[in-house]
Amino acid sequence: MPRRHPIQAWAFAVVIACSGTPPERPEQLADAETLTICAAASWPVGLRVRIEGTFDGFGYEARSLQVTLESDELCNERGAGLVFANLWGEAEGQKLASTRPGTLVVVEGEIEAVEEGRFVRLSDVLVVGNK
Repeated sequence: MPRRHPIQAWAFAVVIACSGTPPERPEQLADAETLTICAAASWPVGLRVRIEGTFDGFGYEARSLQVTLESDELCNERGAGLVFANLWGEAEGQKLASTRPGTLVVVEGEIEAVEEGRFVRLSDVLVVGNK
């Protein structure tokens, strides 16, 4: 049996250890109504929704998979709405890489939490478009 170079053996071990199936991309909502952030804040946790908001930037750095969207409308006496969106993957982040803050963006994601009737946390987010 031929000997493997130490790097080849290491790479082979890594491939075996990491060969679990990646999480499936969520299905995009067909013909879904696009909600405002404040309207989405009244929907139940666990529901997949499509939301439009103003792009406010990435989390702590441009390569972050967390995106923030904000609303111009007041959701309640506490203020305007915000969406904290955890993108499904780097490909979704690339769709927003050249997007300027203030641009209208449409995203889809599963509601993880709603706080104060105006902060919406989404997971597994797909970027549907920007205007």
